[in-house]
Amino acid sequence: MEKEQLDVMNSGELTARCTEVATILKSLANPDRLKLMCALWDGEKTVGELEVYADVSQSLASQFLRRLKLEGVVSSRKEGVFVYYQIADDRVRQLVQSLYVIFCGGKLK
Repeated sequence: MEKEQLDVMNSGELTARCTEVATILKSLANPDRLKLMCALWDGEKTVGELEVYADVSQSLASQFLRRLKLEGVVSSRKEGVFVYYQIADDRVRQLVQSLYVIFCGGKLK
């Protein structure tokens, strides 16, 4: 039987991708930040909605969201007095979605 050949990236590209993934995983490596991300995988939410979902104070939710935004994990838009947050990268959304399904027994909508 012939062995399948793996599509191997060059070392520099692999290092860059691993660094990018490690940075994203580091951003998610806090239970409260991860809860916020789980709330966002299916669409944008306001800070108020997120604080209720994650059971954290408004100031803590805002602090976490500010960090996630600086790290490029989430983005936001303002509409009137409300700020809506969403996951900035579809790959991160898919990762959070997978974690939610695997570890929380969630079902995809």
